[in-house]
Amino acid sequence: MKFINVILAITFLFRLKLGFSADKCGELKTPKDILDCAMENHPDLIRGRRAVHQSELFKEEAGQIPNPEIEFKATYGKSEGDQISNNELDLPFTIETGGKRSSRIGNALAEKDQVSSEFLKTKEEVYIFVLKTLHRIRQIRSELKILEESLETFSKIQRQYGTRPRLGPEHEVSLNVFQLAEGDYKLRKSFLETEETRLEKRMTIALGMEFPHNDSVLLGRIEKWPIYLIKDRLLKGSDFKISEAELKVAQSNLELEKSESWPDLKIGPTIQSISEGPLDWKTYGINLSIALPIFNVNAGGRAVAKAGLMKAEKSFELRKIELNQFRNILITQYQKTVKSLEESVSLSGLEIKHKSIERQFSRGLIPSTLVIEAHRQMVDFTTSQNEQELLALEALLRLRVLDGTIFEENFNLLEKK
Repeated sequence: MKFINVILAITFLFRLKLGFSADKCGELKTPKDILDCAMENHPDLIRGRRAVHQSELFKEEAGQIPNPEIEFKATYGKSEGDQISNNELDLPFTIETGGKRSSRIGNALAEKDQVSSEFLKTKEEVYIFVLKTLHRIRQIRSELKILEESLETFSKIQRQYGTRPRLGPEHEVSLNVFQLAEGDYKLRKSFLETEETRLEKRMTIALGMEFPHNDSVLLGRIEKWPIYLIKDRLLKGSDFKISEAELKVAQSNLELEKSESWPDLKIGPTIQSISEGPLDWKTYGINLSIALPIFNVNAGGRAVAKAGLMKAEKSFELRKIELNQFRNILITQYQKTVKSLEESVSLSGLEIKHKSIERQFSRGLIPSTLVIEAHRQMVDFTTSQNEQELLALEALLRLRVLDGTIFEENFNLLEKK
């Protein structure tokens, strides 16, 4: 009975979780629904939002003022037979010098910017992953359709050969060739089905709920690609912002180490109670202490921070050069890939020719090898075209990332064709 209760409790919690995710995402019918849901529920983004929330508290932590201290000292003894006691109470307050508090706050804000930049990069990567996956699953299903049509054709031809009482040498060789082609296509089909399952499972993790096995949520082929020219643009993406944030952290670290060169001052009231035999009296005053900068003035800490700043400055300059060069490479890759896609034969036109070859084969006008070659060309062409499309899509999305416009500009990637 206890086991059944445990099972029911687990089932309830599981349904509750699914219900929460479903309510949060709503009904997934379009590619935009999938994207919005993934950008809300992806585990990396959930963790990233927690990190950003934590970083928003860095300033509050850095701006804290040191608490006052309390010091008590008591001594007892005798003098010429009289009891002597001396009680002293100090209440020192720490006064930070050298701008320590403002330096800590500056360092906290720089670290917050760094965390925010890293979260932006995570968002960009999730966005790219979702769009590429929705395109790739559609491609896989189109490739599977061609493979299934080819397998059906091969099976039909083999059945035709099987109805003949005897095969000549040429037909026997043709039958063997069709059997080998069929085995090859079955292996390809299994590979594509495994890839589709893997991508759908990854999307399930990203969504926090089951990925709908529905073509309506997939992205169609891009008919008109945006124009991109090689020209300098202001870098605004996460890679640039992360490098910029690292520079700010290095600058704030140097300011923090400089502030540590100044010793803090401790000052506060002092009350002293003295008793000697029958006499009692109290004294009041002030206590003050400060560290003497004799052995060091934090030169080591400042030297390390300065070296870190020089490293960050150089890294920032190099990163700008790298990102601009990378942008030019992406534009060149994008232009060439899009050109090859626009100049390639359409799948519809290729399929018409493919059907014509099958009809001619059924009439005995062309050899079996040409049928197999036609199917192989169809499969290989579709695979190559899909690879080129993904390359162009990747280049386009990376360019949008570098320009900081990936979440702003709508370039018809979410339109269902």
